[in-house]
Order: sequence, then C-alpha cells, then structure tokens
Amino acid sequence: MVQNQNEKSINKFDNISLTGFRCAKIFNLLLKTPCTYEEINQFLKTKANGLDDISKDSVTLYINTLRAIGCEIKRPSSKNNYKYVLIDHPFKLSLSSVFLQEFLNIRKHLSLCNNWNFIIDNDNFILKFIEIFDKETILRWNKMIKPKTSYFYTKEEIEKIKLLNKYCAKKRRVGLIYISPEKGEKQMEIIARKIICENNTIYLSCLNKETDKILHLRIDRIKDIKTVSIASQEKKVVPIIVKYKLTGTSAYLFEPENAEKIIKKNTNEIIIETKVYNEFNFIQKVLNYGNNCTLISPEHMKEQVLSKLNRILKSYE
Repeated sequence: MVQNQNEKSINKFDNISLTGFRCAKIFNLLLKTPCTYEEINQFLKTKANGLDDISKDSVTLYINTLRAIGCEIKRPSSKNNYKYVLIDHPFKLSLSSVFLQEFLNIRKHLSLCNNWNFIIDNDNFILKFIEIFDKETILRWNKMIKPKTSYFYTKEEIEKIKLLNKYCAKKRRVGLIYISPEKGEKQMEIIARKIICENNTIYLSCLNKETDKILHLRIDRIKDIKTVSIASQEKKVVPIIVKYKLTGTSAYLFEPENAEKIIKKNTNEIIIETKVYNEFNFIQKVLNYGNNCTLISPEHMKEQVLSKLNRILKSYE
C-alpha cells in the first residue's frame, strides 16, 4: 500500500506526532463504534501507518494517552465482547438555553405542518446531535423538553413509525399491543392503512379487524408489534349514523358536506345527521366546534367525547 506523503513524514521524522496522529485516528474510530484490539490494529495498519502490525502494548499506550486527556474508555472484557468502548470525552459541545430554544422553535413550526416525515427527520437529527452535547447542555435540554408541548419522538418510536409505514404500503395485517387511556393494555389485530399526523401527534390509521372500524392509534401508545401477515381483502367499512346539534355562530355558518344533511332547523339551532366512517376525525371535528356543538347519538361516541374532555380537564388541574 502506498502511504500518504504526510503520513510518511510523520512516521520518519516525528514519533511524538505519530503518537498523536494514531491517538486521533483511534478516537475517531471509537466515536463510531466499540472496537477490539484486532480491529484497531487493522485500522491503524490501513489508515495510519503502513503495513506493520501494531503491538497490544502500543495500542494500550494510545488508549491511555486518550484517557490522560479526559476520555473515558472501558477496558475490553467478556461483558463488552472484548472491545474498547468510548463512554465519554472532553470534546463535547456546550450550548446555551437560548440556542437550544431554537431547536424547540423549529420543532414547533414543523408540528404545525402536520407532516410526519418532517417531524421524525427533525427528531432523528436532534437525537444524533444530542450525542455531542456536554453534560451541562444535556441537563439544560432535558429540563426544557419536559413539558408535553415539547415532545420529541425517541429512537425506538421513530423506528416503529418507519416499520409501520412499510406495513401500511402493503396493507399488512398486524397484531399489536396497544395501551388505551380508557381500557389499559390490550391486544389488537388491525390492517395498517397509513401514517398520519394531527396536532403534533403521529398516528397509525388502521382498520380494527374485530369491529371493522377505522381507528387512529397513537404511535407512542403502541407497546409492541407481535405478528405481521399479508392482509386479507379489506372489508367495506360500514358507516355510523350520527346526529349532532349546532348553535350560535357555528349553526349560522354551517354548510353541509359529504353525507351531512340538516334534519331540523329553527332560529337558534340546527340538528345534522351524517354518516361517519372515521370516529377519530369526527370527534376532533366535534371538539373544534367547542360549546356550540352537542353530540346527540350514538351513545358510545358521546362517551368518547366526554372521556376526551375529562382528560383535557385533568391536564389543567
């Protein structure tokens, strides 16, 4: 192998520079992944000093030099597959709260777009960027993101979103464990339809195989994905007949759309009947009307609205 001219000069004239050069190469290698002596030796042979093997004593010297300048490196053992593991180092980034706030401002702006791809790309970048924060910056960051309004998706949740999106593309039948706010942990069998984002929250839109209803499941409440198989032909979703009442400005400005029709009207209010294919979306619509809307039927959807309102109320207590 032909050596780089700079490396030849280092090797021939300056052993102190050669040691520093090799230490820098090992540091860069350990930043990427834990390594065995053999892996470090091979890396130094091909990247840092020509063809000769580097002795274990020399590698130990380079590792101890890195420790001396503040790097925390675990020794090889059976617990880490006999690899050197870089735990911490003194070259991490220190950022002020003002600078960190800009990350939150960007995240807030992206959440308004309701584009889940933008959101997880941003969160994935932040997760990687946090790796180079120093301890004080991490403490400041964790304190700033505690409120739910600053929620960031974890690495595991991002991987889950990407996996479910693949299942959606093929309309796969999926068995999963979901944590419902009302009923707790439960097993479900669904057909994945699409990933959506609403109000800064990412959902899996799916067909419940048991009830033949469209559901929106929050990604952060999907505890586990148990089984995956090719979906049988998706059944036609049977709509729910819903009645609701509008008053005030909402009644005055109301224009029927899709399957909606006004079945009763007077000076102060109107009653509308509609076919609902997606309960989640309709409940969000009811809540957006505020106190100008009253859901009349069916009972199970009235219970869902009340449950949602109670959870909102508790969040302010």
